[in-house]
Amino acid sequence: MKKMLITLMVGVMVVSLSVTFSGCKQDAVQEVVEAVEEAVEVEEAVEEAVEVEEAVEEAVEETISLIPDVDDIILHGTVFPRTDDVGPEGDTATKPSEVMLGDYSIQDYMDMARAGSIDAPADIVGQVEGMTAAIVMHGLDQDWPQMQVQGITMLLEAFGIEIVSVTGGEWDPQKQMENIESVIQLKPDVVFSIPVDQTVEGPAYRDLVNAGIELVLLDMIPGDLTYANNDYVTVVAASNRGNGVAAADIMADTFAAMGKTEAKVGVMRLNFLHQVTEERALGFESRMADYYPWIDTSTKVDFDFAEGAYARAEGTITANPDLDGFFAVWDFPALDIADAARAAGKDPANFVITTSDLSEGAALEIAAGQFLKGLGAQDPFAQGIAEAVCGIKAFLGEEVPPFIAGPGYAVTKTNLLDAYKLILQKDAPEEIQAYYE
Repeated sequence: MKKMLITLMVGVMVVSLSVTFSGCKQDAVQEVVEAVEEAVEVEEAVEEAVEVEEAVEEAVEETISLIPDVDDIILHGTVFPRTDDVGPEGDTATKPSEVMLGDYSIQDYMDMARAGSIDAPADIVGQVEGMTAAIVMHGLDQDWPQMQVQGITMLLEAFGIEIVSVTGGEWDPQKQMENIESVIQLKPDVVFSIPVDQTVEGPAYRDLVNAGIELVLLDMIPGDLTYANNDYVTVVAASNRGNGVAAADIMADTFAAMGKTEAKVGVMRLNFLHQVTEERALGFESRMADYYPWIDTSTKVDFDFAEGAYARAEGTITANPDLDGFFAVWDFPALDIADAARAAGKDPANFVITTSDLSEGAALEIAAGQFLKGLGAQDPFAQGIAEAVCGIKAFLGEEVPPFIAGPGYAVTKTNLLDAYKLILQKDAPEEIQAYYE
């Protein structure tokens, strides 16, 4: 480039002399001078571009170094049960493919349900004739319990089993205990349930067990019930620790893509013992410590079921203006955190939230490119199928392992529409799909 400029300048001198002796107008010389000046500007622009390119390459190399070169990073798709997934009593997870009812495994029944029709073996249908069941949920106003009920109902109906009651506790331990006592009076053969507060509600569940009713638990064990004493049939859950790991991977990948080389995030959990969400928090925090030490997770925050997470998130963000994001143990507190971040004037381009559980509200936040960047989702519909199979096995007197863990699903904007249909069993609403048009 410099040689070219020297040549041009010599040319200008030659032309200047030529036009002087020939009597030509000086305008020609001026035009050549301007051309040389433009060439100089081009050279400076090229040098600036090279500097920018080198800076980008350095940034990319630095970003890549923030993410370990390993094979188990979870950013999209199935989150298989992990070797460190354990049940509430420390039992190693059994996979759905390992538990049989007739000629089919739980995984087979899940696959049939996904396809829209369950082929219930005729001999087993005959054996469960007259069996009844009840569903006692902690709440019914969110996608997760609704999909659980849908899965349980589909499987039981395929076997001709009557469901005598479906109740939600409105996230109030006292209300749910009242529901349990009412269900006991109906004398179902099996109850499917998850407690609001596993400590407070222990006595009510003990009454249910003492009434001779088989109990299939969702996610966690209330009170002092034990598998060894035949107090419950099994606990069915997703890979909760794996979903926490996925939330950590998604967060780290997002920060790295933003060009951050260090970050500080809050961890939002419940203010009482809740084993399943603790597993998620453990998965998230251990992954950060092992793989992403450049992300500080020392800001711990808890919240109350009844009050929600908004006020706690608002106070934490105000007190810690250097926070770059948050992990919450499920989607509803995560959405509260997102609202608090918006109110505080945070920018979604620089503030990252991840969580567990997929709902319509969470999906909308992800699709819109807002604060929630991704999550590790449970598959409550499939879990409901598994729970119903276990209830039938208990009625038939067949052995069921103490802890069954199904796969989770890592969700970001990239695979959101497919994940929505898989997890929630329907297409995403137009409001969400519009972000992909």
